Amino acid sequence: MVGQKSVRLKWSRKYHIGHAQLWDILGGLQRAMKLAALGHIDDVYEVARSASRQADLMGNHQRVWQIETLVSDLAPLVQTSGIARTEEFERRARQAVAQEAYQDALAYLDQLLIYLAEDYSARRRVMITRTIILSTLGRFQEAVAAYDEIINAPSRGHHIYKPAQALMAIDRAIANWYLGHLPNWQQIGGMR
Repeated sequence: MVGQKSVRLKWSRKYHIGHAQLWDILGGLQRAMKLAALGHIDDVYEVARSASRQADLMGNHQRVWQIETLVSDLAPLVQTSGIARTEEFERRARQAVAQEAYQDALAYLDQLLIYLAEDYSARRRVMITRTIILSTLGRFQEAVAAYDEIINAPSRGHHIYKPAQALMAIDRAIANWYLGHLPNWQQIGGMR
């Protein structure tokens, strides 16, 4: 990779970044490590999450991916009540789905949506999971409305990639078909 360096952090993952970004990120990491040494891992995590959201708003998806790998490495070290609550809702929802208690999973996901009011990327992931569960339960009218809500939501810089858009359109068409409506192939991207 031309103009790239590998930086290995103490978490044993390699982060490939360009030379222009290296000093900026290393300066941030140096501040982050100082905060971590002082026992402020929660602050480091929040700064990294904020940087990820900012990069996403600017449309720099590669930077988002780099920062999110760091965030995922930091997440097990963080014990803030907000993050612990989010993880608890997610864990309970996964357990409910594993036990095929879909109504309970929906309740946990609804609580999580309320809690994640400002974290748009996490909120969108929860909304997609909720919509899949609604389709599984056969609640197709709610599923179609949920798909429309996801697709028509203001993006706030969060882009839904084309393959995901196509899959959601196909899922929406299937739900409509179960409701007795013929699919609109133009909405699915012209597939015939």
